[in-house]
Amino acid sequence: MEPDYWRYHKATGCPVPHAKALFAEMPALWQQRVLQAIEHDPPGRLLSDPIERDPQWADIINAAKLEAEQTAAEAGHTGRGRCHVVWRVQADILAQRHGVVWFSPARMNPGASFD
Repeated sequence: MEPDYWRYHKATGCPVPHAKALFAEMPALWQQRVLQAIEHDPPGRLLSDPIERDPQWADIINAAKLEAEQTAAEAGHTGRGRCHVVWRVQADILAQRHGVVWFSPARMNPGASFD
């Protein structure tokens, strides 16, 4: 069986040395979510936090996303880099109000570039 960091490298395109180091430093919950995403998400696509597909949390995560998008727009965040603001606010809403740890696309795909 392939080592987990190798599977992570193959799924994300993250260079092998970086994938190995990053995977080793990930907290257990992050590792677990990444491995679940690798099993579920089609090869060649960005990994998404599997909790987004959990019926218990999907509506809450989506509502937090909509609220975060509105908050970012009201604060004047438009254009490049806006997604990072939205994801940070979304993660904060989920953590503070619901006790949910959610990993953004940037966290799930460290080798990818987002506007």
